[in-house]
Amino acid sequence: MFAAVVPEVCSEQECAELITLSEDRGYVPAVIHKPDGRVLLDKSHRDSDRAIIDDPAFAQVLFERLQPHLPACYNGRALAGINERLRFLRYSPGQRFRVHSDGCYISANGSQRSFLTLQLYLNTVLEGGETVLYSDEDVETALLKVSCKPGQESTWSSGCV
Repeated sequence: MFAAVVPEVCSEQECAELITLSEDRGYVPAVIHKPDGRVLLDKSHRDSDRAIIDDPAFAQVLFERLQPHLPACYNGRALAGINERLRFLRYSPGQRFRVHSDGCYISANGSQRSFLTLQLYLNTVLEGGETVLYSDEDVETALLKVSCKPGQESTWSSGCV
């Protein structure tokens, strides 16, 4: 497993601009994408909201800032960049996304596939709100807890194969 936490990837102003952009675009209830292609709205498992924005230019900016902190190769595959499908998640107090393995993103032309998950925190959460990483073999023991700090990024290997 690969995991890294990188502080100050974005400025507080950039974080505020991204929040405004996502709010202007609009949020909808976040769904769950199953490996068999089904899409489910299951609020007992995930009850947050999500906005999706495709932004190749900002993905490139993030990649340039993060590249020194990422492996050049992961599981025998060369690092190609950060995909342009930006998913903004918004949680209200008490909301959560239960233990899960992240899916992957496949580019429109099928030439690239994601194998790492990147999270960029846009605001500070005063209570709760941590992202907790578990071992694939033991979902009872936390390997890493990441607290939300504006502009901080965390990256880890996902369940996509």
